[in-house]
Amino acid sequence: MKSGILFLFTTLLWGTIQYCLATSTPPPAADSQGTLFIREKTADVKTFQSSFLNLRNDFKTNGFLAYSLHADLQDPSFLILTLQCSNLAKGLAFLKTEVYKTAMKTTGVKDAVVWCGGDITPRKYDDLPPKPAGIVIARNDVRSYDYWKAMFDQEHNPQHGGNNANKGEGYHEKRDYLPSHYSFHRGLEKHDVVYVVHQASDVSKAPFFMTSQPMRAMQGPLGIQKFTVWYGVNIEQGVF
Repeated sequence: MKSGILFLFTTLLWGTIQYCLATSTPPPAADSQGTLFIREKTADVKTFQSSFLNLRNDFKTNGFLAYSLHADLQDPSFLILTLQCSNLAKGLAFLKTEVYKTAMKTTGVKDAVVWCGGDITPRKYDDLPPKPAGIVIARNDVRSYDYWKAMFDQEHNPQHGGNNANKGEGYHEKRDYLPSHYSFHRGLEKHDVVYVVHQASDVSKAPFFMTSQPMRAMQGPLGIQKFTVWYGVNIEQGVF
């Protein structure tokens, strides 16, 4: 009996894999609404905040909608910035302008890494609890977006009848903090990249969970080939 169930599960799983590999949902268009995720080193947080907010009108003119700012949990000399924009291409172009580069130069910004993804489920900018709350940004380099999405929804997404449907958003038995404000973003890269973002009630507990054996065990079934996570302590957020 057990062997029959195992055979059926394996057959269904293989069918899902083949279907998802045979179909390919196009990545977001370059001018889609999306989010930029930036991690960068700065000499002084207060100076950065002042220079950044002085660009508020420029951000608004260039289609930016909202932002959140976080201190990197593992290296406080780095900041993590999220920027929601109505047009990803326009937003990325603004980061290359002299207006933006000059403002960042005055704050001593360097070593900036920029990730970006079209909003599949947009991030909410309605509530930002104080420390120890923070943001968790997980970059998943996957073999197939369609395969990842099908398997993720099947196992974890309550809105799609997942196995944890009655246990709340982001439910995991081993998680020692409360997750909320999940958002999903698909990268513009040639290979498939998915960004899964959530708010953690105590972000200091997130690294242990995100690198735990249960989380590592999920990467193979989800087709994750590389897994990179940023953790940020909440500082501020706002809309443009």
